[in-house]
Amino acid sequence: MKKTPLLLIIIFALALAVRFLWFPQNIYFGFDQARDAFISQEIYQNHDLKIIGPSAASEGLYHGPAYWYLIGPVYLLFRGNPSGPLALLIILNALGVFLIFYLGKKLFDQKTGLLAAFLYAISFAQTQYAFYFGNPAPAILTIMLFYLGWLMLIFYQNPWGWLLIGLNLGFSIQFEFFLIYLFTAVILFLIFFRKEIKKSFKLKFFLIGLLGFIFSISNFILAEFKFGFKTTKTLFNLIFNHKEATVKLATSTFTGRLGQEVIYNLFSFWPKISRFLAVALILSLVFFLIKKSKFRKQMAFLLIWLGSNLFLDIFRPSQLYYVGIGLSAGLIIFVAWLLVEIFNFKKIFFFFFLAVIILSNSLLILRQNPKGSLKEIYVQEGMMLKDEKTVVDKIYQDAAGQPFVVNALMMPYKIKTTWAYLFNWYGQKKYGYLPFWGGEDVPGYPGMLPHDEKLKTPRYAILEPPRGIPEYLKQEFLDSENGYGYPLWESKIGSFVIQKRP
Repeated sequence: MKKTPLLLIIIFALALAVRFLWFPQNIYFGFDQARDAFISQEIYQNHDLKIIGPSAASEGLYHGPAYWYLIGPVYLLFRGNPSGPLALLIILNALGVFLIFYLGKKLFDQKTGLLAAFLYAISFAQTQYAFYFGNPAPAILTIMLFYLGWLMLIFYQNPWGWLLIGLNLGFSIQFEFFLIYLFTAVILFLIFFRKEIKKSFKLKFFLIGLLGFIFSISNFILAEFKFGFKTTKTLFNLIFNHKEATVKLATSTFTGRLGQEVIYNLFSFWPKISRFLAVALILSLVFFLIKKSKFRKQMAFLLIWLGSNLFLDIFRPSQLYYVGIGLSAGLIIFVAWLLVEIFNFKKIFFFFFLAVIILSNSLLILRQNPKGSLKEIYVQEGMMLKDEKTVVDKIYQDAAGQPFVVNALMMPYKIKTTWAYLFNWYGQKKYGYLPFWGGEDVPGYPGMLPHDEKLKTPRYAILEPPRGIPEYLKQEFLDSENGYGYPLWESKIGSFVIQKRP
């Protein structure tokens, strides 16, 4: 198709437009984002190199620092403004249009590739991953590149696939540690496609891929030696010192994760049947694997792509939104192929199902994206950067250039990292001075604000959005602040509350 490049550019423009539609008003900025902002800039400003990244959901496990190295230069370029790094993440996600097109085209045909690119562009799930302001976000691309490597080996006997596999397996684990489950896909591909892989096997290229993998996880190797193989021991305990792996898999939430992707990519009108649709999806893959000999290898390929996520439960991760990050693209490619087959059979059914998918995604995007990320992504809803800047403005304007004290009820409790960043990046640059911190100064966390024991007034208390903050901690905070006097006024901005005390 001669018009394919033009169509791809149009689809890419659509993907950008959908993802930037409410930007920067829907930027979420909480503790994790503030921590990442501090550390990523310090790496380059202070040459404070890191070999481990932020903590993963399970105690004792850590992501890699690649995300910090990625966003640090952009933070510096935009002088600390979080809009810059998030814009980069959005653009990277939109570039996935070209990758998923290539995967769909090489697995099936050009029509499937173009339709997959379109479905990816309008996917609500992908828009959420696009402005997911955290380390898992870039893994969308590395996961697709990882599977592209296998596609090159299995279907085209291209030995350079080993390099894509090695590099992107490592970088996927860097961005999201629990993508270690991709090793399951490696094992399954080596078992079920051993004949195809053997045809293209060349030791030189395999070693290049192995070196690429070692390079992309070199920080983990250094950290293991430095910290006494802590990650290895933690993984060993997770797998062997609890229930048997078979029991974990039997109680897996895999169908829930896949069902969630069905809702957020295809059909959101009846969420209660999401697990049923997930099971139907897997069964349909198995059905076509058996009945469609022409596409048998493709179905097995996609079945491994989707099914390997089942083994994630061996590591017992928290069931947060991003643990299914590897499912979305594989699901979209399969549905794109299915729609092309329906088009060839009965065009009216094709347009009906396509219209349902477009409507489903559009409604979700219009309903949720102006408000930012889903509550499944962030525990603490309402931490919107636009509101936080308004909070800072309100306090400075009320202080009218005079020194003041600030304290906050925050999550994590008593950790001032978020507000330290906001006052240093935004407040100080705009108003020329910093407030004094009136809360506890818990050591070991990024972010500094000055202290002055003599200055007591005026004093401003910021109450963050309440979700995730226990009521007893809120009461403890207010009792402590009321020791300085009862509020002269109170103001609500978004999900935040400001109180001024004399």
